[in-house]
Amino acid sequence: MDGTAFDPSVPYEIREAYHNTFVTGIPHPNRVMEDHDLIYLLEGEWEIRQEPPGGGEPDCYTLHEGDVLILEAGRHHDGLRPCRDGTRTVYLHVHGPGHAADSADMPTPSFLPLGTFLPCRRSPEVLRLFEAIAEQFAAVSPLRETRLSALFQLLLAALWDAEHTPVPSPNEEFVQNVVRFLQENPHRFFQQKELAAHFFVCEKTLSRRFSAVMGETPCQFQRKYRLEAVRAFLLSHPDVSLRQAAANFGFCDEFHLSKAYKQRYGVSPGNRHAP
Repeated sequence: MDGTAFDPSVPYEIREAYHNTFVTGIPHPNRVMEDHDLIYLLEGEWEIRQEPPGGGEPDCYTLHEGDVLILEAGRHHDGLRPCRDGTRTVYLHVHGPGHAADSADMPTPSFLPLGTFLPCRRSPEVLRLFEAIAEQFAAVSPLRETRLSALFQLLLAALWDAEHTPVPSPNEEFVQNVVRFLQENPHRFFQQKELAAHFFVCEKTLSRRFSAVMGETPCQFQRKYRLEAVRAFLLSHPDVSLRQAAANFGFCDEFHLSKAYKQRYGVSPGNRHAP
């Protein structure tokens, strides 16, 4: 596989991070850079070529909205055709180690291999991190470089996920949204009827979809998740009362919390070292 292997354990220097708008289309620059060039296409279309490792006929990539192209430092790249009028991008010029992912000598296990062309339209985290890096690059702060380095490491992980994580089915995506909603609201216990209304489905559909993906009902998931959250909360806040813990995680009172906790862990929540 053609691509670049990055090492998340070492710092990378973000030398440029900007938005570009090409009111009138132009070809991609004809050049060899000492920096990696990462491009996120926000809108439009752009055809860009890159010479493969060792030379030869260049590989051609056509970017559309949500696509990412990683042009490796030291390799010639250019474009023959102008991009579409109105094409918009976010780009990063990044200095640091990188190795051809198709090299005969595989990088050390700490390296993260990424393909050259990555469709990321279904990965909003990738766009968010490109935008965050561009925003931080323009910031005036003593922690600017620290934040840029951390954001770039997160971007590498998000790009790897976008390349290797299978696209979820509509059913899996629906259940992921339900789970996220429940995790963001641990202080409430939602009846199945409430959840179904919130996600505009009937109760039977909600239960069937959720159980098919998670192996349990929404009520069972909430009960398990909230008790796990309570346990972690009590272990890290030993002076908090059970009444406050019950209120924080949607239990009627400390009696109901204690009963549910003991059923799951075999000890009362008063024992903060439950297994």
